[in-house]
Amino acid sequence: MKKHLKIISIFVFTLWMLPLAGQDTGRVSKEVFIRSLELFPSHDQVTRWFFTRYGPTVEGNMMRFAKDPRGWYVYEVKPSEPGFIYNKQQIWSLEELAYRKTNYRPVDDNQKAQEHYQKYMQQVQPRLYKIHPFYGYNGWDRDVIHNLKVYDKLPDTLTYGLARAFSNFALSAVRHQYDYSTSKHKPAGYETISQERLKIFTDNMDEALRIFKKLVKQNPDFKTITGPISLKYNNEIMFAWHTMLSVKEDQLAEKYIKQVNYDEFTLTNASNFLISVSENAILFTYGDNDTYPLWYLQANKNVRPDVSIINLSLLNTPWYIAMVKEKMKDNGKPGLISFSEEDFENDKMGVIFYIGAKAENKRMKLKDVVSFIASGDNLMEVSSEKDIYYLPTNQFILDVDRANALKSYKLSDENKAALSDSLVWETQRSYFLRNELLILDILANNNWRYPVHYSMSGEFRYFMNLNDHLQLHGLSYKLVPVDPNPKHVALNGLYVNVPVSYQLFMNTISFEHLEGVRPSNSFAENMINNMRISSGSVASALMGRNEKDSALKLLNRINEKIPKESFPHNIFSLPHAELYLQLDKKDKALEIITETAESQQQIFSALKPAATADPGNNNIRQELQMAENTMKQIIHLCERYELENLETKYREYMQTVKH
Repeated sequence: MKKHLKIISIFVFTLWMLPLAGQDTGRVSKEVFIRSLELFPSHDQVTRWFFTRYGPTVEGNMMRFAKDPRGWYVYEVKPSEPGFIYNKQQIWSLEELAYRKTNYRPVDDNQKAQEHYQKYMQQVQPRLYKIHPFYGYNGWDRDVIHNLKVYDKLPDTLTYGLARAFSNFALSAVRHQYDYSTSKHKPAGYETISQERLKIFTDNMDEALRIFKKLVKQNPDFKTITGPISLKYNNEIMFAWHTMLSVKEDQLAEKYIKQVNYDEFTLTNASNFLISVSENAILFTYGDNDTYPLWYLQANKNVRPDVSIINLSLLNTPWYIAMVKEKMKDNGKPGLISFSEEDFENDKMGVIFYIGAKAENKRMKLKDVVSFIASGDNLMEVSSEKDIYYLPTNQFILDVDRANALKSYKLSDENKAALSDSLVWETQRSYFLRNELLILDILANNNWRYPVHYSMSGEFRYFMNLNDHLQLHGLSYKLVPVDPNPKHVALNGLYVNVPVSYQLFMNTISFEHLEGVRPSNSFAENMINNMRISSGSVASALMGRNEKDSALKLLNRINEKIPKESFPHNIFSLPHAELYLQLDKKDKALEIITETAESQQQIFSALKPAATADPGNNNIRQELQMAENTMKQIIHLCERYELENLETKYREYMQTVKH
């Protein structure tokens, strides 16, 4: 068997090398090509093999892995010279079907080896090596396109990888937004580009969209990291739209947005997000799914054009900063960003460090902190090769302009009484990314003229440790200039704007288009989880105010409107069960508890054999861990509320699962 595989590997290896001499790859059959890809060890296998044996030749260098048609390679890059590759070597050969020795530094210390591995894993996205047949080096997209475009009826995964390769190659004609760009062009800022570069983008982007659309028809249940393939396809069109706007090609942008065809659930969800945001607000979003559908509603349907949506992932890029400044000015919100595109040229201020020895041990007004950073006086030499930018303090003061706050925030009488003169807070962070610096800049310059909201889908780090001044506002978080009130705290520790959120859930937020959502729609599942979390928080806060009738009405509405056939109860439903128990509605609580437990038992039954057969599969391990955590919460809930029969039943079940 091994000899047979060896023959295949040598045959395919030889044919893959032919394109380097200008030959055609069409002579190797699709079946042989796919079989050859299956011969490659996985990213996880390769990285574990390497780090149990070797470490970087220079301590502090970052390790990178590349999978190309010849096999797996490892190389290292110096943080101060990210474009320069040190000591690149092949560590697994397709031709030999074997790992190869390297001259990297041997590692005998298991703990050190684990440290190197963990450091590497924090710096990469392993899923990208799984999505693309080749990845991890400049030119991976060209290799994928060259090797796959000759075949018809590729498997779903390879069709998806090919579409992504065309999309990545298209973007490289405009800018180097992602790693491993093939472009030799200088990355464009917020500016027009040549017709030649535009043609490279549109030709390859159109091919990417054609293949994405083909996959939508080929397998509508195909799952991507963002959700079903149809959602990814429409997000990709919106990505093309936004990229064309970023090079001031409005007509080409219009060409793309007219192709968008989001499903009704996605548009309803996007509308619910916008409904949850105050008039004339600034909304910070994070990923594709909480940004592109909202931009689509604004640009194509004129829904809530008063809301200024700022994507924090893109806010790390100078071109987007310049774009946001212009768009905010056009929307009547000038002067919110004091930095210019030039301030961040050549990767300046990508990270700003807090160094205790250099900091003032005192509180500083946020505007003064931003001014100090903008002045350039915060540059510090740490070696002959490296300078860093630092923060003057980690203790901030944000003054509250009472007139602006009262005018724009439309505070309730209760919140007016708690209106603060200033927000004073401290962070324990050792560094801030560029987009986090821009958040501080916007907060300082806003001066409470426009309400600030955050999407629920992002990381807490972007709250800048202002959690005590964030209130749940329907399906968003709103920064408020008021002192925290214990009466507004829910079970999970969130502060809640109770009257507004209650009215939003009871009268405004739509529950349409939930029936018949496809099982592959993980995006829809995540959005319903957000709705369960938010509504549970509001109901919990209502209980804290002794408004039990309203809490019960809200719980009943949510659990009646969300169809269990499409969205079975899960860990995010358990707070609802606990609240029903507190309201003496035991039957409703037991329904949620038992349905949630049954769904977890189904997961154990389906995945336990798979975990035994493939113990290294991280996805299976994570699902099983989530199921175990859910069962633990169910058991604790039964224990707290003296549901003794259920507690015993589930404890005994978990004992059988562990054995």
